[in-house]
Amino acid sequence: MKHRTQRLLGALAFSLLSMPMFAQLAGSYTIDAAGTGTSNYTSFGAAVTALNTSGVSGAVTFNVASGTYTEQVNLGSVTGASSTNSITFQGSTTAASILTYTPSGSSDNWTVKMTGTDYITFDNMTITSGGSSYGRLIMYTDTVTDFNLTNCHLIGRTSSGGSTSSFYAGLYYEYPAVAAGNWHISDNTFDSVSYAIYAYGLGYGAGQGADSVFVEDNTINANYNGFYVRYAKYQKMHDNVINDINGGSLRNYAYYPVYELDVQNNQVNDAAYGIYMYTAPPTSGATGGIKVNISNNHFEGTLYGIRVGGSGTSTTEKITDLTIENNTIEAWGSSYNYGIYLAYIQAPGGTDRATVQNNMIALNTTSTTGTLYGIYPYHCANVDMFHNSIAANGGSLTNSRLLYLNHSSSTSYFSPGGNNAFNNAFVNYNGGKCVVAQTATTGLPSYMFVNNNLHFTTNTSPHTNFTPAASSVFGDPMYVNPLTDLHARTQVADNAGTPVGVLTDIDGDTRSTTTPDIGAD
Repeated sequence: MKHRTQRLLGALAFSLLSMPMFAQLAGSYTIDAAGTGTSNYTSFGAAVTALNTSGVSGAVTFNVASGTYTEQVNLGSVTGASSTNSITFQGSTTAASILTYTPSGSSDNWTVKMTGTDYITFDNMTITSGGSSYGRLIMYTDTVTDFNLTNCHLIGRTSSGGSTSSFYAGLYYEYPAVAAGNWHISDNTFDSVSYAIYAYGLGYGAGQGADSVFVEDNTINANYNGFYVRYAKYQKMHDNVINDINGGSLRNYAYYPVYELDVQNNQVNDAAYGIYMYTAPPTSGATGGIKVNISNNHFEGTLYGIRVGGSGTSTTEKITDLTIENNTIEAWGSSYNYGIYLAYIQAPGGTDRATVQNNMIALNTTSTTGTLYGIYPYHCANVDMFHNSIAANGGSLTNSRLLYLNHSSSTSYFSPGGNNAFNNAFVNYNGGKCVVAQTATTGLPSYMFVNNNLHFTTNTSPHTNFTPAASSVFGDPMYVNPLTDLHARTQVADNAGTPVGVLTDIDGDTRSTTTPDIGAD
């Protein structure tokens, strides 16, 4: 009996030593179904079990061999994980490392799930689903800190004309969930998903949302949301190409930034909202104002090109530093169109002014009764609207407004006014209005001071509650294509502007410092 016990203990010891199990993991390992050795795991499940049970004592990288792994990955909170002791699943550079799972219902609707999992990176992986009624790819719940998704290909199960349900999301949350720390979603391709990227937070307060969310250099083919970032203090969306595979339904949301929103060099095609932003953090947070930069983008949206809004109440922080420039906007669809909508922008004034300049806005609804807004500054202060080109090609004759002026009469809000509109081209090819003020008060120079703008319409009453400046120019600039390309071909706008310090046009060409052309080019 003694010798039999010794032999059993010896066999067990040999078995344990031949498995890649350590007190804590650190260094490089492989995931390879055909691999061997003490540093190899033959499945994701085995690697995740080691993480969840043993934890880490240093940075860990799992190099995933090419091939298809048909399994769910269920990550929990990993003991020892930190910004230094990070965990990376690295796909093969020679052929695709594919992770897939077929969910049976809503309770297991995910290929990868993170529950309170911190400091995780998925890099160069292909993540997909075999489901039909369910096909969510990555889901997170609880607080997930410092998540990186880079160089991955996420392939969903919806399609053009298919379901917009979150059951078919690429990256999504399960309540309660908080995207915390810094999230980087970059250089990925999302195909056939409803929601591509959803970074969720619960509120403005400490621990309720991410410090930063970076969405950069992604190609997204989705039918409901390209990105939806919520309660991240700093939000950056750069160099993404976002295509609406349904056409006219996709929305991009940047909700509740606390410090800054930075949206540059994106191309959004055939969507409903190019970018829709709203925030109103409490003044108790004392951020000192919010900065927004939306520049050098191409937005196609059936409803909104650019929407930037806040709150007028004294208990909320304001957007005080705003730049919207060098964007091309095409608003299509069969309903209303907003080119650029601003709400409750409160720039300090003096040399610290908000700027909306060098933008081209084409309003192309097919509706003959639709309401159009080229630029709509609602209850704003100290905003300069310089050198923008706007064209209306549809909409109601009475409710198509290329510049619409309105503000609240509430005495509990900040005082609006001090806005300027110089060197803009307001061209209504549908015979609608050029400039409309909601009331005689909102049309006064104290709210919007105008100079050297171009107006063109066949409407015999081109303005409402508004009188153009004596320096105005009247005529058709004959855009190259009023639906898509608002470069002027006639000389009516040449040298007709007044210098406002905008030294280059939308193409980067130098402007005259004494007699600049009207419009964006």
